[in-house]
Amino acid sequence: MLKTKGVAKMKIEFAPYPDPTKQTTMRSLYRWNQELFPVDEVLAKDLQIPLKDIEIAKMNDDKGPTYRVHAYGSDGKEILSREFTVKTVSRPYNDQFPEYERVTVETGWVKLTVGTQSLLDERVESDIEMFWDHYQSQTLPKIFKIVMAQNDGRPRVEFQPLFDTLKIAYKMSEPDYQIGIEQERISSLEGLQEDTFFNTGAETGRTNWVPRGCFTSLGYLGDDEHPDSRTVTCALREKIVSDMAKTPGGP
Repeated sequence: MLKTKGVAKMKIEFAPYPDPTKQTTMRSLYRWNQELFPVDEVLAKDLQIPLKDIEIAKMNDDKGPTYRVHAYGSDGKEILSREFTVKTVSRPYNDQFPEYERVTVETGWVKLTVGTQSLLDERVESDIEMFWDHYQSQTLPKIFKIVMAQNDGRPRVEFQPLFDTLKIAYKMSEPDYQIGIEQERISSLEGLQEDTFFNTGAETGRTNWVPRGCFTSLGYLGDDEHPDSRTVTCALREKIVSDMAKTPGGP
């Protein structure tokens, strides 16, 4: 859209992400800036303009949109102005221990308007959210109960590691590609790998179960012939837990 407009400069504003009640250790004031990285390098490459002519700035408050973009021509006149608000929901970081931490996650949304009339404006859970809900509500509690039962409800240091292998495998039709800037990539599956690793660590590390055991998280791309399926398999010493959740591939 902008490649043929003669863009000379751009300014991208992002909303701050404050923690006014000081109740979280996972919140970063610059979250929405971090989500964009490295958008300035991508734009400089695509628009063939110097990197120094792309400004990224923090808004004064979080009362408006998440992002606001301005593009200017060589004469300083504004060519384009757009804004975008990220839809989010709040949820516990770990359902087993809801007091541990709360996080704000991006969610899906559908909005349909005809003229000035709004016909539809509601949340649509993403595939990753549906996987995460199942993993939190069904799978992790089973892991927790098995480990506790194996140790009479009192895991002890001399019993560590408390499990041999925990392997998570899932297949989803999600973005997963290089963006052409060094090794940076857009990958929902890569992000999910990190989240399952650290969240499962919080679950099994809640009672100082360290070292915990071998943990592997594997994400696979789905396709139209193989609709999304989420399989969670874990081996805890001699006991095996297998858990399957199937949901539609999305709208």
